[in-house]
Amino acid sequence: MMVQLAAVTVVSCVCWGPFLIHILMKQFKWDLHNTKDPFTLLTLRMAAWNQILDPWVYILLRRKVLSSLCCGRYSQGTTSINSFSESRRPTFTLE
Repeated sequence: MMVQLAAVTVVSCVCWGPFLIHILMKQFKWDLHNTKDPFTLLTLRMAAWNQILDPWVYILLRRKVLSSLCCGRYSQGTTSINSFSESRRPTFTLE
């Protein structure tokens, strides 16, 4: 759960950070150009990606997925990767 929280926080900061910094700079007139700014559209698109990436973070960083990737380090209960692989049926092979 802490891995998910950290990942969601990082994704949120990466996606929303440029937009918020750009708006802050515009408010304090650090950006002296009053013309159309393509950077505003780019940063807004990055912010929109946050809503797309968050579900993937939750899907990919579930305990079940982490346990299969990290060799049982995040496994829950008494089931381990070794006992799971030993209980599988043999598959047919073409020779």
